[in-house]
Amino acid sequence: VEIIQQSRGADPAAVAFDGIAAARARIESRLTGPVPGPIPARARIGAERLPALFHDMAERAKASVARVSGMGALAPAIEGYLATEGLGNALCVAGDPELDGVAGELSRGLSIRRGRPDPADKAGLTGAFAGIAETGSLMLVSSPAHPVTLDLLVETLVVVLREDRIVGCYEEGFSMLRRLLAGKPWPRAVMLVTGPSRSADIEQKIQYGAHGPRRLHVVLVAASGTAMAAP
Repeated sequence: VEIIQQSRGADPAAVAFDGIAAARARIESRLTGPVPGPIPARARIGAERLPALFHDMAERAKASVARVSGMGALAPAIEGYLATEGLGNALCVAGDPELDGVAGELSRGLSIRRGRPDPADKAGLTGAFAGIAETGSLMLVSSPAHPVTLDLLVETLVVVLREDRIVGCYEEGFSMLRRLLAGKPWPRAVMLVTGPSRSADIEQKIQYGAHGPRRLHVVLVAASGTAMAAP
């Protein structure tokens, strides 16, 4: 090939460089404008029906789900869940500024600690970046305010999810992440969580809490003045 290129007066190095540049341009084009894949029919429904579909699929995955009318109703709902399940009065809360208000309210009746969990912490509270309706999954994005250890080390994880952050499929979740993080550094970890941790490696018997929380409780925060539509 080199002999043929030389006989035609082409510089092999220039040809190689042009090929690399063209390949890089194609790669960057795919990264900035990814081609969407096929979307399951279950996820191709109206936005008003996505919260109900998420609720149904999350419960099928053995998570528990509650719905509150707004951020102001979070604290009583969380306190009620902890009391009903007999989970004590201590809670490790992520440093997310969106949770400052609820953390302040909860501190009136619970022992609240913010940040990364200690081994003694049994229950944690964090927020989800998005919810994936097709499988009832949570998209949890790491940051200094959202430590990964809080998602993995506590026995009971309570996750706050705004209904306006529920999308139909995984592709839409990552599209939203790319859009909101445009020009910013990406998080170190993006976790997709479907139900509590479980494993059947030993004798094909389901064991909860194998690699993460044994209980997952999702609190959906409704958009102002909306009722949940049927899936």
